[in-house]
Amino acid sequence: IPHLTVVLLHGMRFSKENWKTLGTLDILLKNGFRAVAVDLPGYGGSQKLTNEGLSREEFLRQFITKLDSGSTVVVSPSMSGEYAIPVVFSEPAVLSGWVAVAPVSIK
Repeated sequence: IPHLTVVLLHGMRFSKENWKTLGTLDILLKNGFRAVAVDLPGYGGSQKLTNEGLSREEFLRQFITKLDSGSTVVVSPSMSGEYAIPVVFSEPAVLSGWVAVAPVSIK
């Protein structure tokens, strides 16, 4: 699928570096996808969200918008579902697809 961006989120004990270590970024790139791994707020090299700052949903929505991809699939393992699920249900047109891997916080 040309021009498809895959955004890789991560679980609680991980960071964007895990996608590189596992080889996932390389596999996606070799198969023609634009692959982007992101450190969620408070993980890896990123700062925590503050009470006055963005919500988790808004953080992900703005991140996807800034990619300016047109077609974006989000892979959200574990607790990163707390970021993806609200976007999936409140603005489904923002995403071309969503891959939930053992998501938590589904109500």
